[in-house]
Amino acid sequence: MSKLLNSFIYLLKLNIIVLSGLLVYKPAFAVGTAAGSDVSNTATVSYSLGGNNYSVNDTATFRVDEKLDVNVAWQDATNVSVNTPDINRVLTYLLTNTGNGNDSYLLTADNTIAGDQFNPSLVNIYLDANSNGIYDAGTDTLYNPTVNDPSLNADESLAIFVVNDIPASLNPGDLGNSQLTATSNTLSGVPGTALANAGDNSSDAVVGNSGATSSDIGTYEVSNIAVAIVKSVVINDPLGGNQPMPGATMTYTLVVTVTGPGTATGVVITDPIPTDTTYVANSITLNTVAQTDAADSPTDESDYNITNAGNITVNLGDMTSASATQTITFDVTINLLLTTFSSHVVADIKLKTIAEMEVKTTNPRGEVTIKREPVKTIVPGTEVIYTIKARNTGKQNANSVVVTNPIPKQMTYIEGSAFGAGTDITFSVDGGKSYAKPEKLTVKDKDGNNTPATAKDYTNIRWTFNFALEPGKEAAVWYRAQVN
Repeated sequence: MSKLLNSFIYLLKLNIIVLSGLLVYKPAFAVGTAAGSDVSNTATVSYSLGGNNYSVNDTATFRVDEKLDVNVAWQDATNVSVNTPDINRVLTYLLTNTGNGNDSYLLTADNTIAGDQFNPSLVNIYLDANSNGIYDAGTDTLYNPTVNDPSLNADESLAIFVVNDIPASLNPGDLGNSQLTATSNTLSGVPGTALANAGDNSSDAVVGNSGATSSDIGTYEVSNIAVAIVKSVVINDPLGGNQPMPGATMTYTLVVTVTGPGTATGVVITDPIPTDTTYVANSITLNTVAQTDAADSPTDESDYNITNAGNITVNLGDMTSASATQTITFDVTINLLLTTFSSHVVADIKLKTIAEMEVKTTNPRGEVTIKREPVKTIVPGTEVIYTIKARNTGKQNANSVVVTNPIPKQMTYIEGSAFGAGTDITFSVDGGKSYAKPEKLTVKDKDGNNTPATAKDYTNIRWTFNFALEPGKEAAVWYRAQVN
C-alpha cells in the first residue's frame, strides 16, 4: 500500500510539472497582462488512508513574456493642402505601444514612396512635447535618432510630427507621400522570435504579430485653391462730381474670394497708397467694420504704414471656398502738392513763404506797438509766424488747392494758431503720410498704447481750400511755431 501511495503522489507531481510546462509556453500570446508578471498556480490533492487524512500540493510558476508590438497611424483627416513651393508643412502621426511592456522605438521617414507625383523634402521629425496632438513650433522636441527615441509604456501613445518642404513647379492636384516607420529597439522581425531576458523584469521578449515594426503613409496635395481680388474705386470730387482732380476723395474697395478645394493659409492683403495721394487716417474697413491704423491685433487685423511701409495691410487668416467674401475699403485724397519753399511756381500758382516775428516798441508817450518783422536773430523760445501766400498767376480758376507745410524739426507748433479763411485745416503726426483733425490723431506712448496727440506731436499742417482761386487772386494761410 505504501508503494502504491508513493507511486500515486509521484504521478500527481509529474502531471503537475507537465501541466506547468504547458503553461510556461502560452503567456507569450497573452494580451493585457503586464510583461514580467509572475503567475502562480497551486494544485492540492486530499485523501484518506487507513483512517488518516492526507493532502499534497504543488505550485507551478511562470513569468509573462514581453510581447513586442507597435502601431503607427496617420492622423490628418484629409490630404494636407500645400503650395508649390512651400516650407515646413506638417504631417501628424500617432505612435502607440500595442505590446504589454515598456519599449522604445527608432523612427525613420521615407519620402520616396511610389504612387505619387513628387517627393517631399524632409526637414525634421518632432515629438509632441506637451501631449496636445498639435505641432507647436519651438515647443515640440526635435527628434534625434538613438538619442531620444520615444519610450512608451504598454498602451501609451505619442503624437509624432513629420515636417517637410514642398518643391517648386508642381501641378495642382499633385500628391506627395511621406511614410513614418517605428521599429522596436528591443527586437523586431518574424513574429514569435524571442530574446531571453530582454523584456521587462528580465522576462523574455517575443516579437508580436506586427513584427515589432509599423509604418503609415501621410499625403500632401498641391492645392487647386485660388484667391481672387477684385479692386474698384469710387471718386468724389470737391465739386460734387466724380472727377479725379486734386482734393478728390477716392474710396478703394477690394473684394477677396476663394475658389477650389483646399485651404489658403495666412492670407494677407497689402495695397500701396498711390503716388500723389494721401491716405485718410483710420479709413480702413473690413466687411464694413472700422479698423484702426495701429498694429493692435487681436483688436483688429489691419494697419497702415506699420507692417508694410506706405501700404495698408489686412490679415484675413486661413480661407477656404466656404469662407465668406471679404470686403476691404480705404480712402485717399488726391494731392496738389504746393511746396513751401519761397518763390516757387507750381501749376500756375505762385507760392511764397514768409517767416516773421512780433516786435514790441514803446514810444515816448508809453504807447506799445506790436508789429511783424522778418526773422533775423532767434533764440530758443522765440515764436515765429509763418505766412504762406498762394497767388494764381494763370488765366483759369485753380480748383482744389491744397497747401502743405512741414513744421521744422527744431520747432513746436503753437496749438490753435493755424489759420486760413475758407480752408479745412488738418495735421499729421507721421511726417505727412496721413492727415486728420486734431481730435482724431493718436501717437504711441512709452508702453506702446495709443494716446491722443498734442501740438508737440504735429509734424505737418495741411490747408485744403474750399473755394476756387481765381486768376490774379491771392490767398494766405499761416501758423505759429516756437523754437525749441
